[in-house]
Amino acid sequence: QYGSGLQDTRWTVSGSIFECYFAQPINGFGEALFYQRAGESLTFQLRAGNNLMDYSKAAVSLVSPPWRPSEQPENLGQVMINRSGPLLSLDSRRASTLLHGLMEGRRPTISQKTFYDARRFVEVYVSPAGFATYYPEFLNCRNQMLTVNFDQIARSRVLFGVGEDHIDKQDRQTLDRIVYYLRRDPRVKAIYLDGHSDAGG
Repeated sequence: QYGSGLQDTRWTVSGSIFECYFAQPINGFGEALFYQRAGESLTFQLRAGNNLMDYSKAAVSLVSPPWRPSEQPENLGQVMINRSGPLLSLDSRRASTLLHGLMEGRRPTISQKTFYDARRFVEVYVSPAGFATYYPEFLNCRNQMLTVNFDQIARSRVLFGVGEDHIDKQDRQTLDRIVYYLRRDPRVKAIYLDGHSDAGG
């Protein structure tokens, strides 16, 4: 079993207008991480420096603390343990459910058999200790993020009609999104603009 207790739980919040991280180191295992990129939905990731889990589907649940023994665990289904990238990644709905569970004092828990023996199990949990102190800081980080990211505007296409010089409303919105991003990202040093028409007219 891997996880922190009341005394040794640590949270870190970091980020910028491009992305936000809300992480808890898990001693002997790796890191649990709530992550959101500008223009995208919240995710939950489990990263491992020392993985003993089998690369198959693991169980995800919300477990009540030991001092509330009468409460049953809330089953959040199964998710694949990955060989590359984050060991485990949850979509926005389940990531938000985990945040809500932490707010209620429950422990997000991942349980999986080991890769070397199907009769042995590994359990990793995220401690709710200190969550209420750091969560507002994570919310502030999310609130100041841009509404789009670079990948969402890169290689954008803007179309125009035959024999017309106007751009329709949807394509104008695409241009507005590009301008919005370019004004806020000082890392962009150049823009490549390619224009062409067909043989019509």
